[in-house]
Amino acid sequence: MQEVDQISFPPEVLSRIAPDLSLERHLKLGLRPCLRSFSEFKPIAVSSPALEDEPNLVGSSIVSHGQTKVICGISIGVVEAKNQSDTLNQNETNSQDSKSDGEYDAEPVYPVVDIARGRTGAPTEEEMILSQRLYEWVLQSKIIPASALLTNPGVAIANQTSSSQGSSADVTILYPEDSDMPDLFSRVKPYKFVLYVHLKVFGRSGPLFDPCHAALIGALKNTRLPRIYVPDSSIYSIKIPIRSRGNFGHRVKETRIFIDENQDLSNPLQLNKDNIGGASNYGLYDLSPGSTSMDVDPNVIILADLEGDAEEAECMSKLNLIYNPNKKSINNISYSGGGMVLTKDTLKQCFKLAKKRAENTQ
Repeated sequence: MQEVDQISFPPEVLSRIAPDLSLERHLKLGLRPCLRSFSEFKPIAVSSPALEDEPNLVGSSIVSHGQTKVICGISIGVVEAKNQSDTLNQNETNSQDSKSDGEYDAEPVYPVVDIARGRTGAPTEEEMILSQRLYEWVLQSKIIPASALLTNPGVAIANQTSSSQGSSADVTILYPEDSDMPDLFSRVKPYKFVLYVHLKVFGRSGPLFDPCHAALIGALKNTRLPRIYVPDSSIYSIKIPIRSRGNFGHRVKETRIFIDENQDLSNPLQLNKDNIGGASNYGLYDLSPGSTSMDVDPNVIILADLEGDAEEAECMSKLNLIYNPNKKSINNISYSGGGMVLTKDTLKQCFKLAKKRAENTQ
């Protein structure tokens, strides 16, 4: 009878060929394929690089989460503040009134997640889902009040001077709080900023919501909004006639808006920091019935901070929590998979781990 030679595979190869077998063998030893304990999280570090070389960004951050790197940059757009208060001061008063009632008018951000995969093309399903989740989290958590993005622009006035060498113009930018000409600014419309967030992910090794969440918070905390101004001739909107078929009287209003590059005049983005929490994820794994003779719990094993293809593929039930250490409450719960019954004891254990993780990363 011909003998069959056994084939052995390295751990990283076995995790791809048979992820269920690889994960089960490690769990029998009380460890995970990444050699972390069941309740151990990956180290996370958030840094805020300088923006002197990036004039198009108003905020940025870099997050290292295990082997994963996330680079976050925030840019701005300016739109007319429609359906808002006529002045910023009045809107701030309304915001303070609503704050006393425990409610905030909130603004979202518009994130785009880009996972580096060595190829280009349309965004993947994971990238679109992550972008949508970040958008909904910022809006529902109300960390950006509406008044934080409102701004009253200044006015640039040219002072003509004449000399023997000819005439020249010195431009002076006046802002409402520094000028004693209220009639000049009464004709200037208020505007608001729109925040666009781009997150670039390198070295994906597990679920990405946690590092993207940390990168977004870090970038928002060091965001500085510049001042904007309009030239004196643009106080009244310029009407440009446009001819089109069947309509010879149509006109479009155009207002020129400029950004003041003086960084000393920029203001930090005001956030509701009491609403900011820390995100963490957990995978629930049920060992096979024949594995009851182990030194670990034979029922449900909670794996904190999933890492690797084996853990992501075999943990059919996944739980994502956002714990707010300021209010000592869970702000968000996301449960997917449904491969097993989520008991009260399992939830309590996940809540304790989420609390510890959020307090250690603040």
